[in-house]
Amino acid sequence: MYIIAQGTVHMLSPNEKKVLCVLGQDSYFGELSLYVNTKRLTSFVSATFCLIYILDRPTLNNILKAFPHLDSTFKRFGN
Repeated sequence: MYIIAQGTVHMLSPNEKKVLCVLGQDSYFGELSLYVNTKRLTSFVSATFCLIYILDRPTLNNILKAFPHLDSTFKRFGN
């Protein structure tokens, strides 16, 4: 999962020729990868300089081991 702290990112069409959506500060993408093993559905490209935080599955699992009560919150977030 990627969280945009600063900058702008474009979500591209499947053929990567059209910008479908523009994401900015405090937006996120890639959250589906935290819950399921699936092929990437969309491509994203930075439109400006970006500061992006990454949350990967192993890190999320470590967080949930330390704070198991957050599991239901993250599952709702994923839905």
